[in-house]
Amino acid sequence: MFPKIDLFHYTSFDAFQGIIDNQTIWASSISLLNDEKEYKYTVDLMKPHLENLLQKHKNKELIEQLSRLIENSEGGSTYITSFSEKPDLLSQWRAYCRNGGCSIGFEKNGIRKIAESIGLSLVKCNYSLTEQKRMVAEFADELSSKISSKGDLVKDRNQALKFHADYVYNQINMLANKIKHPAFEEEQEWRFVKTFVYANHPNLKYRAGKGMLIPYFEISLVSSEEGSNEFPPISEIYIAPHKNSRMSEKTVRTFLAGERSRRSDSPFVHVKRSDAPYREI
Repeated sequence: MFPKIDLFHYTSFDAFQGIIDNQTIWASSISLLNDEKEYKYTVDLMKPHLENLLQKHKNKELIEQLSRLIENSEGGSTYITSFSEKPDLLSQWRAYCRNGGCSIGFEKNGIRKIAESIGLSLVKCNYSLTEQKRMVAEFADELSSKISSKGDLVKDRNQALKFHADYVYNQINMLANKIKHPAFEEEQEWRFVKTFVYANHPNLKYRAGKGMLIPYFEISLVSSEEGSNEFPPISEIYIAPHKNSRMSEKTVRTFLAGERSRRSDSPFVHVKRSDAPYREI
C-alpha cells in the first residue's frame, strides 16, 4: 500500500543541500536511532507468544534459541529513512531542526518508484495497540506453523541460526518497523526499510561521527541510467520555525531555481515557512 499524500522528511539544511546536490537520501542504522526502545517494544509484545510456543512445541531447545536471538538482535543490519504525513509538526522541528532546517515533501508516485526500483520496503507505522497485538499474533501463528513443519529438523545451534535467518529475522524486523508506541502517533510516520544489509553492500557507506564511524545506506532518488540529470521527486519544502526563517525561505527558493535550471524535467517546488510561531527550539 502506497500513500495518497506527499511524505515529508525533516532534516537540516546541510543534509537538504546534500540531497539535492547528490540526488540521494540516507537510511540510518536502526540501532543508532533516537528511540532505542523501538525494537524492544515489539519484542515485549511478542514475549507471551514465545512462551506459548515453548509450551506448544516439543522442540523446546529451538524455541529457546529463537527467543534469545529475537531479544538480542536489536534490529540487526536494518536501515531506515523516516517520513511523516505531517509537513509542519513542532515535535519534528524540535527533534531534527533545532538550528534551522526544512521538511522536504516527496511526491507520492516518486516515493513509490524509488522503493520499487531498488528493493526497498515502504511501510506505514501502526500506533494502535489492538492492531499491533493482532499483527504480532499473526506473525506468531506463522512462526508456529514453520516450527511444526521444520522444527524437528533443527538439532543444534547452527541449524537454529539458519532457521532464524530463513524464517524469523526479516519478518520480525519488518514487523518492528511497522509498530510504534502509541505515544508517537502524531508523527504519522512512514519508512523506507532495508533489511539484511551486508557489510560489502555497495550502498553501505560511512561518515565520521563524534568518536566513531557512522554507517548509512545510500538511496538514489533518480534514475540509475548513466548520465541521468533528473531532479529528485520533490513537490514542496517547509522551512522550520527559526529566527532566520524568512531569509531561509528566500535562499532556498534561489538555490532550487538554480538547481532546477540544470536538471531535466524539473518540477516546480513550492517553498513556504512553517506556521508554527518561532521559539528557540
